[in-house]
Amino acid sequence: MSEELEFVTVATLGQVPPGRVVCVDCSGTPVSLANVDGSIYAFAAYCTHQLALLEEGELDGTAINCPWHAGSFDVVTGRVLSPPPTRALATYPVQLLGNDIQLSKSTVLAAQ
Repeated sequence: MSEELEFVTVATLGQVPPGRVVCVDCSGTPVSLANVDGSIYAFAAYCTHQLALLEEGELDGTAINCPWHAGSFDVVTGRVLSPPPTRALATYPVQLLGNDIQLSKSTVLAAQ
């Protein structure tokens, strides 16, 4: 039996313009949202290398570059694309409900 996910609204599409990354709060946990050509992806807000806020990095297609040491991650999978990070980012289920961006509350909290 599969458990149904509880989604919570964390932002609107207007708050996350195409080509941008925005940090939001999901039940007390900071999460990054990236808008890649109209698709929204959610992932951990901080670099796994030295905890730089990824919202301050540059989004290039599906790659987010860390603002401190230029490591990069794939925002879709969380996979490390270039060092110095060695650990992938946590990624989270996203759903759109009209203009609302919603995250799976239980999944985000479980990844802490």
